[in-house]
Amino acid sequence: MLTALGATACGSSVIDTGGFMVRRGGDLVASGADVSVVDSVPGDVMAAGGDIRFTGFAGGDLLSAGGNHVLRGVVLGSLRAAGGNVEVHGDVGRNITLAGGNLVLRPSGRVRGNAYLAGGAIRVDGAVDHLVRATGRDVVLDGVIGGDVNVEAGRLRVGPQAVIRGDLRYRLGTGADAEIEPGARIEGEIIELESRRTQWLFVALRGLWIAAFLFTGVLLVALMPRASRAATATLRRRPFGSLGMGLLWFIVLPLILLLLAATVLGIPLALLGLAVYLGLLYLAPVVVALWIGRLLHRDPRPGRFGLVFAFLMGGVIFALLTLAPYYVGLGVRLLATIFGLGAIAIMAWEGPVRETV
Repeated sequence: MLTALGATACGSSVIDTGGFMVRRGGDLVASGADVSVVDSVPGDVMAAGGDIRFTGFAGGDLLSAGGNHVLRGVVLGSLRAAGGNVEVHGDVGRNITLAGGNLVLRPSGRVRGNAYLAGGAIRVDGAVDHLVRATGRDVVLDGVIGGDVNVEAGRLRVGPQAVIRGDLRYRLGTGADAEIEPGARIEGEIIELESRRTQWLFVALRGLWIAAFLFTGVLLVALMPRASRAATATLRRRPFGSLGMGLLWFIVLPLILLLLAATVLGIPLALLGLAVYLGLLYLAPVVVALWIGRLLHRDPRPGRFGLVFAFLMGGVIFALLTLAPYYVGLGVRLLATIFGLGAIAIMAWEGPVRETV
């Protein structure tokens, strides 16, 4: 278990051999099977792990990715979390963006900005000062919402404690009707939007992309276990370096290829470089998916089979997150590509990082 303590930027920490923590200025980055932040962090908090608990104070934003999240503290900035189960009990000073299987804003929770929610089951029992946008299988609204509400779901229920001070717009599955309890108070208009026809071609293409990604990742991890371990070790130990290097290569390499293509002799090299670049963009998220899986798979030095199993766990979570709407899915893919590209670049430049148990 990894626990962050301390009310100042130079606070103390207790960390087990499977965990990771780094402080940069007032920011905190932590990962491990269990991550618990219990006191004050002046800046941003970034946490990843199997179980994440936040009961402290963040002066900036909170970014959380993992299996199970319980967030009870105070976040002055925005909250962005993705995982299997996300529960928000605390106070968020700006917006929340949540993606996952089960998303809950508890009665004690308050969001002083907007709420953007995408998942399987979504429940809002707390307070949101401004608008709510929710996309999911089942959506339940039973809290106080100060602005408009936009829902796209299979089913929608507005509970008896619900107060919506703006308009309620909803689009449900074919044949489904919204269930609005008698005690609910909706001060604006109630607008039912026409159901969309299922775009089977789009769904099929996304399914093929996910299957191809998982198949390619399994082959890569199985054929190159040492390089796969080294890449995830680089990402774990140097997250900021991976982000910076990934951004550099993501932006600079296409410019170099354009300059090469401007000369006759450089066209073959530019075409070859473009093929390598596109391949790296496709493979980079494999590193992040494996990193996520290894956070959930507790074996510190897994063999070939353990790496494949970890990748499949992380790959499924990553693929589900990429399906989230409202640019959340696109943002997940972009961040995974940049972090993975940076980790690969650092590993290629400095050599593989040895893992310590």
